[in-house]
Amino acid sequence: MALAFVGMRAYLKNKTTTFTVAVLFGLFVGTVTNPRYRAKLDFKRNEMHN
Repeated sequence: MALAFVGMRAYLKNKTTTFTVAVLFGLFVGTVTNPRYRAKLDFKRNEMHN
């Protein structure tokens, strides 16, 4: 476990990796907060409830 943690820290210290993670996270947040996407999710949720 500790070894994995050290490995993760060394991995994240790499600038390009951090940038890639940030971009992917940004895309994910952008998709989740997108109103049209949210509306689609709400529609699916309502369909399941009925």
